[in-house]
Amino acid sequence: HDLVTTRGLGPGARLLFGGVSAGARGAMVHLDYVRGMLPLPREARRRVEVRGLIDSAMWLDDPPLRPWASTRKSFFGLANATANVASFANVTHLGEECAEEHADELWRCLFGAYRLLSVRTPYLAVGSQFDTYQLDNDFGGCGHW
Repeated sequence: HDLVTTRGLGPGARLLFGGVSAGARGAMVHLDYVRGMLPLPREARRRVEVRGLIDSAMWLDDPPLRPWASTRKSFFGLANATANVASFANVTHLGEECAEEHADELWRCLFGAYRLLSVRTPYLAVGSQFDTYQLDNDFGGCGHW
């Protein structure tokens, strides 16, 4: 709302929507819905150019290799953590295509390795091969914390 009323966002404007890590996952989930959330008439919304910047949302769906070495002894993998969030967060922006493809496991629509394939708004995804959060949780003990 602020972008439209205070900042003057309107037809012909460019909107870069993104985040890093958890913020990137949120941006990924909501990116295709951003234009529709703008408090503008439908025709004006269609003339706002929306792009995404998704940094570090590409977690891999692999179980931890050394869960006992993780800094969190009760951690059972990034996919498990995402499934737990999905079970209580009431996320509605799952993406129609993703929700159809993963109807039995909707949590996958919150997970970059699955969801980015169905995001239709143009985006730039950045993923570091040295993502220490993922490395520490998947391999244990890389020193993230």
